[in-house]
Amino acid sequence: MSDSPEGRRAGFEGLVSCGSVWACPVCAAKVAAKRAEELAAVLDAVHAKGGSAFMLTMTIRHNAGDRLGLNREERARRGVLDQRRRWRNRLEKLDTRRMARDDARAHGWDVDEHQAEADDIEETSIRREIARTDPNMVTVGPQARVQDDSDAKELADLNARRGCWDVVTDGWHAATSGRDWAQAQIDTGLLGWVRVTEVTDGGTPAILAGLPDGHGYSGNGWHVHVHALLCFPTDVSTEYAEAMIGAGMHARFMTKVRSLGFDSSEEHGWDLRKTRRGDGESLYGYFVKQAHEVTSGHRKEGKRRGGRAPMQLLADAVETYRAEDVARWWEWESAAEGRRQLEWSRGERHLRSFAGLGKNQTDEEVADDTLDGEYRLALVPETWHRLRSNGQGPVLLDVSETEGLDEAWRWLTASGLACTDHRCPATSRSSVRR
Repeated sequence: MSDSPEGRRAGFEGLVSCGSVWACPVCAAKVAAKRAEELAAVLDAVHAKGGSAFMLTMTIRHNAGDRLGLNREERARRGVLDQRRRWRNRLEKLDTRRMARDDARAHGWDVDEHQAEADDIEETSIRREIARTDPNMVTVGPQARVQDDSDAKELADLNARRGCWDVVTDGWHAATSGRDWAQAQIDTGLLGWVRVTEVTDGGTPAILAGLPDGHGYSGNGWHVHVHALLCFPTDVSTEYAEAMIGAGMHARFMTKVRSLGFDSSEEHGWDLRKTRRGDGESLYGYFVKQAHEVTSGHRKEGKRRGGRAPMQLLADAVETYRAEDVARWWEWESAAEGRRQLEWSRGERHLRSFAGLGKNQTDEEVADDTLDGEYRLALVPETWHRLRSNGQGPVLLDVSETEGLDEAWRWLTASGLACTDHRCPATSRSSVRR
């Protein structure tokens, strides 16, 4: 347990961790706490330099019939097929140019030999890359056409089954690519950005799910949106940030999602607001809230009409075994596996370097880290097993954070749970064992 400016923090160490921010409440809370610290450091660094930060949110229209997204295997296969499509298109263009040059030579016309040499080098590079990364791809002969047709049909099928999450992800990539984006960063001096994906479940309409009014269902299905922290070197206005960078980002986002059969409203599809570390609506505040919600008993208070956070959905599924909730959770697990929750800008606009944060840890590495606690309570194996079986682990953490380590020790003693060391210094490395 340790004290920080954000409050007292408590957690378990010495346990096996999975590192999943999507499906594991324990790892999600630990990772969220770490990300909150990093974002606080970013905001402090930006404002210390006289800069400003804005939180940009972009989303799409959705309904109860929309899928959440492709699973991990489907996304990987789609990536392979899409890369093959790009390779084939490029090889076809190179082949067309080569035939045009051969025809020109046959007629005695001038040929750009430098371009011919560059094309040969590019073709050799592409074929080497194919041989290295996708040896099953066929590029010559009759089988190449057969495979091309088969790949095209499979890719079209996967594209047709993409869901809200896939579309929002593609929209974000479109928003942060291209010449307009590159120029906007130069014009504004953008320091960098960090992007987070958030998903809530609106489920199906309550009447269709056989549930009473007020259950929390909006009937709008999966709600996927991105939050992005945009940081500038000077104190600029919201109007300036909107005009110079926010509107362009959403325009590219909107164009992309519309090309995929979805939509994003010009009026309600995006929002940009100035933010500071203490703001509850900042990206930092988002992670603080997430860390609190998944480690405390406030799940019911956190539910709002119109959507449930994934951990709220999990709690409902476990408590009720309602077929609707269990099916929604299975869909969530399948679509979320392998996706990144948080992404940082890199290259010239390396926001982590600007804030002095160093190398970015993966979610798995954060979950495996030992807590930087000042004191520990060493629990015997029997105590840990009882805490797990009775579901009292979160209660112990809640007592530790709200009342302190002394009260946590008294709570354990009153509950008949053994604790071998009271206020054991952190340097002793005492830990819970599984």
